[in-house]
Amino acid sequence: MILELLLSIALCWVLTSVVIRPYVQLLYYRRKGALTYYFPMLGLFAKLIREFKNTDDFGLYSKNLIKERPDLKVVATNFGTKVGVTLVDPVLVKEVLQNQQRYKKGNFFGVLNLIWKRSILMAQGEEWKSSRRLMSKVFSFEHLQKLIPSIQRLTNETLTELKTQSIGKEIDSLELFRNLIGSIFAEFFFGAHVKKHSMEGKTIPVYFAEMITGHSMASVTPLALTFGSTAVKYGLTSFYRSINRQASIFRRYALDIIREKREAFNNRSKGDESHQIDLLDIFFECQESIGNLSDEDLVDNFVAFFAGGTDTSAHLLQTVMYYLDRFPEYKKMLRDEINNVITDATQNITLEQINRLEFTNAVLKETLRMVPPFSQLMQREALFDHHIGDFLIRKGSLVSVDILALHHHPKRFENPARFNPFRWVKGHPDFNEEMSKDPYLYLPFSAGPRNCIGQPLAMLEMKIILALFARQFEWKVKEGYKLRLIIKFGYEPMESVPIVLEPLH
Repeated sequence: MILELLLSIALCWVLTSVVIRPYVQLLYYRRKGALTYYFPMLGLFAKLIREFKNTDDFGLYSKNLIKERPDLKVVATNFGTKVGVTLVDPVLVKEVLQNQQRYKKGNFFGVLNLIWKRSILMAQGEEWKSSRRLMSKVFSFEHLQKLIPSIQRLTNETLTELKTQSIGKEIDSLELFRNLIGSIFAEFFFGAHVKKHSMEGKTIPVYFAEMITGHSMASVTPLALTFGSTAVKYGLTSFYRSINRQASIFRRYALDIIREKREAFNNRSKGDESHQIDLLDIFFECQESIGNLSDEDLVDNFVAFFAGGTDTSAHLLQTVMYYLDRFPEYKKMLRDEINNVITDATQNITLEQINRLEFTNAVLKETLRMVPPFSQLMQREALFDHHIGDFLIRKGSLVSVDILALHHHPKRFENPARFNPFRWVKGHPDFNEEMSKDPYLYLPFSAGPRNCIGQPLAMLEMKIILALFARQFEWKVKEGYKLRLIIKFGYEPMESVPIVLEPLH
């Protein structure tokens, strides 16, 4: 009798939490004009998985949806026991991104918080404001231009190796750009001697990338999904213990480097210009005038920036390789511009030259429109009841933004499925002036107070890498390759773009 009663209570709880409550909330959104979809536990995600089997693009649902319903504002679905609201209207998107104090980060970051919990990515309230002031100064162009010589040198070193080892051979463009950008960022943070160091027989960037991948994989294991980051923190499986050991080894290495470089910075004479400036130098310099981050804080921020910037930039550049191969007229225009602006590649590239690469910038921006690093902004959980436009958002509801739908909106982009860099070139008939006036129509780096702080560095790196690469190489994508887009950590090609290189003289 008692067992039957307990089973009945459990069944009622499941029905209420998983079926009745989410379904009733979805009925409210439907009455308000939202598109709603219910499927037990998985919601709309179940539909996306089924449809992807018959397409080559996991984001095709969002693109077709906004094409068929350009006046749609909200898509609502269940997600576990909660209701998720995804915004496809720029006015509502602006309201959310300008008022992020209403939300907290969702549980997606649970396991990853173990390695970057002190970073600006996870900071809230006054702690975030203080970190943001410091990071804004660190990532200002005033300081970033000091890094240009290092980016140029490291890129040229990689391209020189390509000329001696890979001409005429098929290479993995993702691996090429991932290793290059990873090396640049590691040297920025740890200094040029990072190349001489290794961890358990692996280079620092490779070891770090494996650590990030391990924690990402751990976040979707059954124990982590059931018990959260606690299961990983206390090493309940051999896999968890392995990635915890990796994190511990990396953190000890990073802390030793930071302390060593901080001491060298404090002992350096103010007028010494012989030293190669790196990102840690800029951090230390800015801390003197703005405020302090502990060494532990610096490690966590490095982890967050490296994870968020290295892979996304590498994926973007491999996608640029694909589109420029498909549109050789754009490749020629890009190369002509680069050769006209950077007339002598043996000389140091200047920020003024980089700013003159207007068509190069347009190619990058159009690729970011077509294949943004993330198809949606990560879910935020509502901290209290509030309205977004006419929609009441209940406490605990999940709120997100469909970036793909915004980037393919037929009312804002003419022929949105077409790759057209001239949308971003002022003075051209195809220039989209509306984009320059409203930052909430185009969101590859988010917008509002918590937009991506690393955007200037990412764009600087990609312009220099693309410019030097296009000056020195002709490339062709392997015949028969088909671009298939999937969501892994981000929105990216399912298979890396294979290219064959020939040198340019």
